[in-house]
Amino acid sequence: MKHRIIIFAVLLLAGGCLSAQNNGTAAAKADGDTLAAPTFPRWSVGAGIGLNINVPDVETAYMTNVAYNPSFGLGANLSVAYQPYKWLAVRSGIHFVPKNYTYLHSITVENQEGSVGSNTNCNYLDVPVMADFSIGGKVRWHLFLGGYVGYWLNGNRNGAAFPLGNRNDDGSFAENYVFNSTRDNRFDAGIIFGTGLGIACSRVVDINIDLLNLYGLTDVQKNYMRQLNPHYNTTFVLQAGVTINLQ
Repeated sequence: MKHRIIIFAVLLLAGGCLSAQNNGTAAAKADGDTLAAPTFPRWSVGAGIGLNINVPDVETAYMTNVAYNPSFGLGANLSVAYQPYKWLAVRSGIHFVPKNYTYLHSITVENQEGSVGSNTNCNYLDVPVMADFSIGGKVRWHLFLGGYVGYWLNGNRNGAAFPLGNRNDDGSFAENYVFNSTRDNRFDAGIIFGTGLGIACSRVVDINIDLLNLYGLTDVQKNYMRQLNPHYNTTFVLQAGVTINLQ
């Protein structure tokens, strides 16, 4: 299923790229009279903030009483781009991306039902490299395709174990995540693709709204034991930011 999603996304973006290349000249003529035409090649820098939802992909196999669920987070980014042509740019930068998830384990003891639940917050620093294909005039539609590498910075967990039997405490806890070099894989890598909208406010300043998908290809765990259930992250990011064009 994952491979089908990737193939579909690549074909979709490839079609958009061909359309962007064929319409590059026509799009250049579509610029309004009130906005001076930009010159190429050029560099640009930018910054933005975003809301993301991380979808954990964990094979729970026979463990029907265990669930890993999506969770939200707030991120930020600093970006740099080199644009040799109006329809093509190469983008990179530093993205702070929370890849959070919730965990729920239902249990039954002596005919009493209870559960253990936790929220795990994992903060990553990712560095993407993307091709940016675009069409349009003052308002431009963008298609992104590339890859990223990153590093798992830190994390924390909080939750509660619902009481069973004669327990009076609620079993709540809050703690920083303690990394284990044998268990945890702090290296992160995957495919990044998405779409976006850019609005030229002037020759120098653009406003951007992007929707990105960070499709993780690395397991967050090392292969430290037999019959290990793989854990991958797929993160959707909706971000808004400002780009400064350096002429």
